[in-house]
Amino acid sequence: MPNNPDCTLTFWAASGVFGQRVATNLQTISRSRIISGMKRAVVIAVSLALTGCKSKPQVQPQKSPECLAAVKKEADDRAHHDLINQEIKGHIENDRLELKNLELEDQIARHEGRPVKNMVAIALLKNKIETDELSLEHDIDSSPSRDAVSQALINLACNPPAPK
Repeated sequence: MPNNPDCTLTFWAASGVFGQRVATNLQTISRSRIISGMKRAVVIAVSLALTGCKSKPQVQPQKSPECLAAVKKEADDRAHHDLINQEIKGHIENDRLELKNLELEDQIARHEGRPVKNMVAIALLKNKIETDELSLEHDIDSSPSRDAVSQALINLACNPPAPK
């Protein structure tokens, strides 16, 4: 049975308990009046159920300063991590553009019969791009284990163990 007194009538009518209690408590009233009263109760209960019983808002306990600090630190760390990842992605795009320019310069030099001079720079840029992409792909700070550890630290700060 629900704890909310506003929902008690709805629960009783839905489970049939209300009708049984009326019938046992009001034996002096005629059977037809009990049945009509039960019908009204069911109509009221259904309308209450359709509108929904408003439960009283539960008071949230104040979070400790340690808990708030842990949550803020995690949010700051996550924001810093995301900012660094965006910066790396920007560097990758710049390096790709520079790589394309160097390749075009070498291609133009080949067509004009000049010596190709950007092969080492192209190889270094390709290596740098691959390294940056691998660092984003295998990022330690976005692994599920890091998320689990940070969530455990927040839980520990917000719900300290009870003293023995």
